[in-house]
Amino acid sequence: MVEVPSALTALQPATSSAYRRAADTVLPLADPRLLTLCREQLQSTQQRRSWHPPADCTGADRQGLALAEQFAVDVNGISEAQMAALGDAIGAEAVNVLVNSLYLVDMALRLQQVAPVVLAGTGDAAPASAGQPAADAGSDSDAAVAEIVAGVIADFAAQAVLADAVDPLTSELVRLRCAQVHHCRLCGSLRQRSALENGFEETMAERVARYEQGGFSDAQVAALHLVDTLILTPADAGPALKEDLERHYSPEQIAELCFDVVKWSQQKALVATHIDAPPWEGIHVLDFDDNGHPLFTGPVIAH
Repeated sequence: MVEVPSALTALQPATSSAYRRAADTVLPLADPRLLTLCREQLQSTQQRRSWHPPADCTGADRQGLALAEQFAVDVNGISEAQMAALGDAIGAEAVNVLVNSLYLVDMALRLQQVAPVVLAGTGDAAPASAGQPAADAGSDSDAAVAEIVAGVIADFAAQAVLADAVDPLTSELVRLRCAQVHHCRLCGSLRQRSALENGFEETMAERVARYEQGGFSDAQVAALHLVDTLILTPADAGPALKEDLERHYSPEQIAELCFDVVKWSQQKALVATHIDAPPWEGIHVLDFDDNGHPLFTGPVIAH
C-alpha cells in the first residue's frame, strides 16, 4: 500500500527504511478494507479527480472516507464532532490507528507524485514497498497499540532529523511553512535552536506565509515551492520545479527536503485529532538530542 520512490531510497536510505518500518508496523493495525478505501479517496482527492466509493459501504466506511477526503484537502477542516462520531462508530483506538495510517499513506502518495519528477534520473531500482503484514498486535491493549504507533513514527521523525545536509535556516522555514498550512499550533509555537543560532529572526515566521515576496533567498523560495507542491498540489509537480531546485540543491539535499516535509506533516495527525495545542504560552525552543528525538528547552529569549 505504501511505496517509497526509488530515488529517495537511494539518496536517503536510513530515512527511507525508517519510513517503511513505520508503515510496516502501523498499517496492518488498521482495518484493511477501510484503509484500502481511504487510500483510493486520498489519491483521487490529491489528483483532483472523481472517485465513487462502492455501493456496499457502511456508515462507518463513509465516515472514514469523509475523514480521508478532508485529511487530503485541509486537515484543519476536520471537526471535533466528526472525530467523535467516527470514534463512536469504530472505537477511539481504531481512530488513532486510522489517522496515523492516513498520515503515512497520504504522504507516501504525495512523494510518489513529486519525487520522481524533482529527482528524475536518480535511483533506478524499483520502489521499495511497505505496509506488508507485520506481527499480530491484536492481543495488545489499546494503550500498547498507541505506544507502538507513536514509537515507530517517532523513530522515523528522528531519523529524518539526523539528515542535516540542508542549512538550518532553510530547514526551519520548511518546518514553519508546514505548520502554517496544516494549522498546527504546537509546531507554530516552536523555533529550532539551530536556526536561532544561525540568524533566524522572528519576522521570518510571519513572512513565510508570503514567502515569494518575503525577502528570502532564491534557494529558500525554491525549497518552499517544494513544500507547497508536496502538501498542496502534488499532481502539479513539473520540470520547472525540478530546475528551480537543481539550481540550489544537490539530489541528496532535495531528497532530504522531501522527507523533511513528510516528517513535519505528522502535524496532520495532531490537528485531525485536535491534540495540537501547545502546553505553554508564547514561543519555545525546539532542540534535538544526539538520536534525533525532540527536546523542548524553554521560552525563546528575545535579544
